[in-house]
Amino acid sequence: MLYLKDFANLLFPAYCAGCDCLLAQSESGICLVCQTKLPRIHQHDYRDNKLERKFWGRVDIQMSTAFLKMTKQSFVRK
Repeated sequence: MLYLKDFANLLFPAYCAGCDCLLAQSESGICLVCQTKLPRIHQHDYRDNKLERKFWGRVDIQMSTAFLKMTKQSFVRK
């Protein structure tokens, strides 16, 4: 089975979604370099965060959180 995956990777190599470099066999979707550059925001650590306040009065929610901060120029958007 491993040989089949290696052969498929030869024909259809996997590239990083962040920087378009060739992914190592142990990587999936995004390379380790880009993983370290992800703009994590840790909103789950506190209540009444900025995202939660955006929903106030619009939707009945218990809690909201986000994992990454996305901006227009960020590779996260890609």
